[in-house]
Amino acid sequence: MKQVNSGAEFLNLMYKDMRDSINSISNNPIDRINEYLDKLERVHSKADTKYKMDLLKGFYHDKYVIKFLPESYIEYRKGYFRELGLDEKEDLTDEDKSLVLGAIRNEQKISLDKWIDYLCDDNNNYPMWFRIYIFKGVVKVGAYYPLIGEFTKRSSSTTDPFLEVEEEVISKIYGVVSKYVNQDTLSNDEERLIKRGLDFKSLYSNLYPKKSLRSDREDFSSIGLK
Repeated sequence: MKQVNSGAEFLNLMYKDMRDSINSISNNPIDRINEYLDKLERVHSKADTKYKMDLLKGFYHDKYVIKFLPESYIEYRKGYFRELGLDEKEDLTDEDKSLVLGAIRNEQKISLDKWIDYLCDDNNNYPMWFRIYIFKGVVKVGAYYPLIGEFTKRSSSTTDPFLEVEEEVISKIYGVVSKYVNQDTLSNDEERLIKRGLDFKSLYSNLYPKKSLRSDREDFSSIGLK
């Protein structure tokens, strides 16, 4: 794994498309990311009222919450009700689909809002680069599958809510990632964990407290314990 010396370098390593999406006159990717981090600090510091926070949440809802009901979900729903022996309309009306989509969107908004509230809470004392790392990871993660002990990849057609906020897991991730960025000494377990991947989905999957059905899953429960 390539060595980094700052949070901006870490973001550049993890999200290679990030530097190109930032509007900046600088050609240096690290400078571009640092400018972006400074901008976010200013934007989020101004969201100091419920009205402003709702505007901020609305921006993220528009960007990340599902906008249409995929046909695969409709077919899954029909099969699920048939397995339960319940009657389900063969063809959902547009009104039915609108109601189902509305319920899914509402659940996603609620679950995403929990992340926004958590990451905007100054009491967490996480640096902005780490908050961005977490949020960009969260919006790319789908449902948890115990059979494989991993989270699926999220897409624009994912109907699952965003994953739950596990504060202890986030704290452990920060402990490992900050050590990596600051080039501090890592424990044997932390080194093993990093070798499995520094991307958010990998770290969150391996530190997630719910039991996996995989017998070969490594145990990283000791990470973060004093």
